[in-house]
Amino acid sequence: MSSKKKGIVLNEWWKQFLTSILGTAIGLGLTFSVDKCVDNHKKEEAQRLTAMMVIYDIDKSIETVRNIKEHESQGFQLTQYVMERLERIDSIHVDTLNQILQYISDGLGYDTSLEFSESSEKMFHSTQDAWMNLDDVSFIRNVEDFYKTRATFKKALQDYAYWKKPVSKAETEDGLTNTDIFYGSWQAFTAFLRSKLESQRCSNYLRNYFFRVQQYNSIIELWTESNEANKFLMNITDDELKEFAEKTTRHSHPAQEKEIVGKWVYAATDDHSTTYDYRHDHTFTHSEIHKLAHALYRGKAVVTLSVDGTWKTEGDSLVIVYHPATCHIEVNEDSVSYPEAMRDSVHRYFLSETGEEKLKAVKADISKHGGRRARATNIDLTSNRLKLTTPDNETTHYKRMK
Repeated sequence: MSSKKKGIVLNEWWKQFLTSILGTAIGLGLTFSVDKCVDNHKKEEAQRLTAMMVIYDIDKSIETVRNIKEHESQGFQLTQYVMERLERIDSIHVDTLNQILQYISDGLGYDTSLEFSESSEKMFHSTQDAWMNLDDVSFIRNVEDFYKTRATFKKALQDYAYWKKPVSKAETEDGLTNTDIFYGSWQAFTAFLRSKLESQRCSNYLRNYFFRVQQYNSIIELWTESNEANKFLMNITDDELKEFAEKTTRHSHPAQEKEIVGKWVYAATDDHSTTYDYRHDHTFTHSEIHKLAHALYRGKAVVTLSVDGTWKTEGDSLVIVYHPATCHIEVNEDSVSYPEAMRDSVHRYFLSETGEEKLKAVKADISKHGGRRARATNIDLTSNRLKLTTPDNETTHYKRMK
């Protein structure tokens, strides 16, 4: 082969080789570029998600302070109204006096609309990703300042002298458990309330109302301005935030009175169920059904406990008051069989589950806090599933009975 032909072959081979190398390099470069773009996009999306989560949390906290302020205003105005009519306190409606009692008493009222949620704060502080994704130092500083001031504000509501209620928590508990003041005679109740309203502690609490309102307004202004800056820094619009809220907020709401009326059941197992029948006249019946198996007999005995009471809604909470005198326990042993020789032993067992001692213990338990129970409500869009939450954050889910 001539040198000229060899040169042509080598040139063609060299071109193919260079083209192959160049194509591979470009392909790798494009892959790295795409991967980097994807990573950057994910980082930006995570950054915006974290930012919106915190901004939404601040907006909800501002709403909570507004609720606290409104609650305070209503309590103050009602108390002022009654203070001007103390000589005729016996003639004032019981609902008004109960609202005032809650306003001046520590540990008596419970309303989740006056509580702050800490879930977003915990998420923000517990994940390193939140810090890595938020490059804007001003935004991070604003968030930290907000959570610090919110913690201080919560402490003020609980511990600071300006927010100390005239009736201490110990006095409230004593009134609910050890005396007949709250659930005894009308005269005893109004006399107790009048004595508290005439006290210097109550005068000081009412005088400090204006300071508390000033603090509420200051907090609202501070957090509102800070959050507007946050939205500006992170370039987040109100429409985006609204969409985020709609996607992340559960499709449920505090139950209205008309939505509570009806029969509700909680049944974790086939052997135990709890039902509440809330009636239009604000009376209810609470029933517990237990199916008891035992080595003494075959089958299951059915033990039914029932107690009546009254109910109402306060804010987003369901408040019930048990009437211990209506408590009743009975056993149905139709599905049980046992040898005649075991009859006495079986009946002794049934007596331990349904007799006077058991009934006395149940009555003592439901009589705690004057028979009063308050639980925050949440009901789904179908109005067929109800979640009740105690002040200790224990939740129970009920289904509406058809």
